Amino acid sequence: MTKNQKKNAATLMGAMVLMAWLTACGGGAGSNLESGKTIGNVATPDRGVEINSGESLAISATADTRGPGISSHRWSIAAKSDAALRAKAPTIQNADCANATTSKKPIAGGAITIAQSRCAGWIVVPITAVDAIWTVTSTATGTDGTISSDSFDLVVKALPLPLFVVHASASANPTLDKPVYLTGLAKTDAQDQGKIKYAWTQMAGPTVSLGGSDTSAATFIPTVTGEYVFRLTGTWEMDDLVRIKTDIVQLRITGPQASDFAFSVKASATPTTVQSSSPVTLSAEVSTREGAKFDSITYKWTSLVGPDIPSTSTNLATIVLAPELPGTYVWSVEATLKSGSHTEAQVSHAKFEVQ
Repeated sequence: MTKNQKKNAATLMGAMVLMAWLTACGGGAGSNLESGKTIGNVATPDRGVEINSGESLAISATADTRGPGISSHRWSIAAKSDAALRAKAPTIQNADCANATTSKKPIAGGAITIAQSRCAGWIVVPITAVDAIWTVTSTATGTDGTISSDSFDLVVKALPLPLFVVHASASANPTLDKPVYLTGLAKTDAQDQGKIKYAWTQMAGPTVSLGGSDTSAATFIPTVTGEYVFRLTGTWEMDDLVRIKTDIVQLRITGPQASDFAFSVKASATPTTVQSSSPVTLSAEVSTREGAKFDSITYKWTSLVGPDIPSTSTNLATIVLAPELPGTYVWSVEATLKSGSHTEAQVSHAKFEVQ
């Protein structure tokens, strides 16, 4: 053996002894390096995890090498169950380990290099997730092309979608030529409400100019007396799902009564909430100035909001409906008073819910 060969052999032997000592003392490559391996990678959690839709999970992985450096360290997720093949995958934040903590140092006089990468991530499960099983994998790649992977199963359990309702209200006792305020309120029991959009639409009554019609609070100034109906539409965007709910608010604008008859009509629904196919009675109650004489009062009912409902007659003061489809219904009644050649009409609305 030549002098140089002896020197190299001694250096290599010293490096091996030093490596063994560093590993035993915790100062060398991590404990996830199996015997004979140049790269190792361990993921946490180290076993299957069950998680509900809408929840999140912290994950981490540690990669160690003995010899090569670490060229990449990343997370991936793949469908394991059939349901997962048709579902939206949970999101892994910092999947490419861009924020990984890395270290690299030579030992044994530079004959051997040890490197380590610690990568923390965060799994976010969509609130709309379905029951499914996913495989989450951490993969470390060395500069020499060697690869080490570790994985665990993520079992996702679907929960019912969060509550989402909207409620519309208006100023109490609104009057002519004074501002009227419409207020929309959205309710949800989700921890993260995401983005909720509002839209107000006038459904009936003298036409008005709505200010803030795309916000939760709208306003207008009525210049004509009568009954007004507005619909509030709430749109909730969460993950890849869009939910839409509506509510109706109706109000009567009062002012000086120009008619000698002081004629008015008020519509009502009984009951205001029914089950599918159950009867609902719509009634129109009229009032006039005491002692006022007139020839007749006629009625005309019209469906304003909700699915069409067959009705045998819509020209009576009282009609009975039996709606089948669930939703919010609003019917309008126009009552027309006739006295000789004089005719005047008043409109009112009745609202009910079908469950």
